[in-house]
Amino acid sequence: MAARLASLAGPTERADLFASVYIVSYLAFSIPAVLAGIAVPSLGLRTVTMVYGAVVIVLALLAAIPGTAVRRPAPMPLAAVASSEGLAAVAPSRPVAANVAGGREPCRR
Repeated sequence: MAARLASLAGPTERADLFASVYIVSYLAFSIPAVLAGIAVPSLGLRTVTMVYGAVVIVLALLAAIPGTAVRRPAPMPLAAVASSEGLAAVAPSRPVAANVAGGREPCRR
């Protein structure tokens, strides 16, 4: 997750991005807990616990829904392919494996 997040920002912006993520995360955990603590004297510990637990369960189920969807593979970058007419065709690029020990040219799969 951190690698995916780090790829969103340039090298000079990563510290700012991670600081922002940590601030939002800490606030997302602390604000509901503080509000629940404030509500306990007026509503009672049992009621606040039941409501807090129900909200956590609902939010967890809502967060799990996108994870159950079918994930589509990421589109492959396109690369020009040589043909008898020149570089006219376009096809997905594939990794090139080289035979270093044999000194041969890389082969395409």
